[in-house]
Amino acid sequence: MGEAVREINRTPGREAPGPRAFRNSNRAGFWTRRSKNPTYEVVGELERFDARDVLSSRAGLKAGTDRYRDYYSRHPEREEKDKKLRPFASAEAREHQRSSLFGNEPLALALSNACKIAYLLGDSAYGHVAEHKVQLTPQVAAKSIKAAARYFGADLVGICELNPAWVYSHCGNDDMPGFKWGDPINLNHRYAIAIAAAHNFDMLLSGRGIGIMPTIETNETAFSKVTIPAIRLASYIRALGYPADAHMMTSKVNSVAVAVDAGLGEVGRNGLLITKEYGPGVRINVVTTELPMAVDMPVDIGVQDFCDRCFKCADTCSSGSISRRGKEIIRGVK
Repeated sequence: MGEAVREINRTPGREAPGPRAFRNSNRAGFWTRRSKNPTYEVVGELERFDARDVLSSRAGLKAGTDRYRDYYSRHPEREEKDKKLRPFASAEAREHQRSSLFGNEPLALALSNACKIAYLLGDSAYGHVAEHKVQLTPQVAAKSIKAAARYFGADLVGICELNPAWVYSHCGNDDMPGFKWGDPINLNHRYAIAIAAAHNFDMLLSGRGIGIMPTIETNETAFSKVTIPAIRLASYIRALGYPADAHMMTSKVNSVAVAVDAGLGEVGRNGLLITKEYGPGVRINVVTTELPMAVDMPVDIGVQDFCDRCFKCADTCSSGSISRRGKEIIRGVK
């Protein structure tokens, strides 16, 4: 084998087959099992998640306001804990941290600002549906949607029927057009398209913890990488005559659960989507629609067994947020 690799290296215009080439050429099949059921287990009545419970939503609550009183009258056990986290988790705190981190790095600050373009496109996530409905078979529709998603910049794409349990029960922010904090969410779309964009590992590995390049890559660039393709895909579907919404950041749906149903990967001990191609190093977005499409089956890539044996994420989590215990039942899912 070594002689073969050296021979390739000696051949002009040829490169040795590195890890990336192997991964791309073996993207399907090996170590992947598909089945009708995902690897999580439903053991009770599924309970929808309230987006007002997301930490960033709670961090935005201001003492003395009606929202603050309303929320903590229903969750008094969270008030003192949230007070300690608010100086670090609020939008104002994050902006201050960003400015402090990049204060002496004008090029990095400029790059960080350029990455915010996705936030300016929020209204484009929803829009007018063309009057003429293009008739497509579910198989052709699925193939076209996947091709379009990849053309728009997605690294992974999968399709599933939308489980109503993965739709948030109430809005947790004021960012969605036509919605405000606390409004009930009703989403009747039948299908969901999960798309994922891979992180730039060179930027992630350029520093540990809160470094300039990792911060830009994880918190800003990645959102743009996956949000802009989702917005474009939703617009594409509406032009075909079918309703479609792109669900940006904390919007209407739980993107990790949808991505699992759509066959992009499995949920690991760390609570993140683990993909075969990129591990947990992806950002996810979801487009929901009424366009009939052939759906993908969930995958089993061995994550459940692996996480029963490996505790690295739990051992290295500085806040102790990742459990070393076995699986737990959360809102009807084990």
